Amino acid sequence: MESVRTEKGPRQRTIMHLGSFDLPKERWKELAACLERKLSGQSTFQEEAPDIEHIATQIMEQYGRLERRREEKRSRQEHQEIVRVDTQSIVTTHTRSLGGELVAHRAWKALGLDRILKEAGMSARECALAEASVVCRLLEPGSEIGTWEWLTRGTALNELLDVNLEKIGKDGLYAIGDVLYGHKAYIEKALYEEEHRQYARGPMVYLYDLTNTFLEGEKKRNGLAARGRSKEKRSDCPLIALALVVDQRGFPVYSQIYPGNQSEPITLQAVLTRLEESLPPLLKQEKPMLVMDTGIATEENLRLMEEKGYAYTVIERREQRFLEALRTDLSAQEIWKLYMTIQRVESAFRCLKSELGLRPIYHQKTERTQAHLFISILAYHLLNWIEQQLKEAGDHRRWSTIRKTLSSHQQCTVVFRDEGDKVYHLRVFGKPESPHEDIYKKLGVPMLKNRQLTYVARRL
Repeated sequence: MESVRTEKGPRQRTIMHLGSFDLPKERWKELAACLERKLSGQSTFQEEAPDIEHIATQIMEQYGRLERRREEKRSRQEHQEIVRVDTQSIVTTHTRSLGGELVAHRAWKALGLDRILKEAGMSARECALAEASVVCRLLEPGSEIGTWEWLTRGTALNELLDVNLEKIGKDGLYAIGDVLYGHKAYIEKALYEEEHRQYARGPMVYLYDLTNTFLEGEKKRNGLAARGRSKEKRSDCPLIALALVVDQRGFPVYSQIYPGNQSEPITLQAVLTRLEESLPPLLKQEKPMLVMDTGIATEENLRLMEEKGYAYTVIERREQRFLEALRTDLSAQEIWKLYMTIQRVESAFRCLKSELGLRPIYHQKTERTQAHLFISILAYHLLNWIEQQLKEAGDHRRWSTIRKTLSSHQQCTVVFRDEGDKVYHLRVFGKPESPHEDIYKKLGVPMLKNRQLTYVARRL
């Protein structure tokens, strides 16, 4: 307690409720002195008794929670807008998804994509359009027309962007894909450097593989469309091949798009050249181990890797053959760790195809096809960052599960009338439930400030 002066004379004011604790009464003074030091920010040369320190810490945590609630109440009272409302008039409209957008926006910021795109020469509007395209591919994968419909009628992402895109046209979304692909080399390099800075741990391992996906229709104007052996058993469709290098954490390092009949072995030379041109500071410090399957590891390619000084591992898609093909100087634990690491490149392809809208491709033009694939790869960067952050917090759920959990956190507009028949629109964010809060806390997602009250009209 403390004594304070009021208009009615001296009064006692409660500073802190101590609650209940197990401590003999003769030691209460010792506890009070400890709490007084903590409240005033004083320090002592002597360490507190462990039981006193434990009780005092618990009390201070409770005190902090109560103070935050008091501050929230004071803030509400300071900014409150009281209106007498006809409860029979209350309806909601313009419901928009919010949960996945908050997480995707957090990943976008954490990877420094706004900075990277601005350094590449893109405007603020182009950066916002790029984020919208990539986030939509992560949350609601589909065509550019589908992205436009989602952006204008399905998402609260506009609330998070620096530029309002509610009235964006369809052509803007096609154009931003071309712009992004035009900066592909710079974006991939800058993203890899940022991801390496955040997650560089242990020896570097690069996993290299090719996959292909199919196109709908003949696509005679698409220079990438070609008949080949489909890994999805779609011999009835023209194909496009995607070469992808990922690191041991699953982050894409480099990607290249080829015609669907591309021979796998001859791509390695171009990949190594590109890596050495794009990432020289990192590769000078340490060359990664290259991991690939037998389809790429021809005798010529093995000689090439040896000449360039790369350690390598060749695998076959059966575990026993994989173990036989490994270098013999690895321990059993290292072999198993590497085997599990190899699953990341296959996981990347699975995510790209099943969760990020890589297939099928409907574009008639080569450049639009390239842009479509690159947007999916950028979305995978966000997906992998989210899963990595959750994993470090002990949460091993996949993105598909997280996305489903977050889908129930939404934003809407509440419409109501007051006693004078004035109509109001109130934009509100749904209060996160415990499953949402758990994810937001693990990912460091900041919550948005509510709300925007707009007087619309008087009802006649």
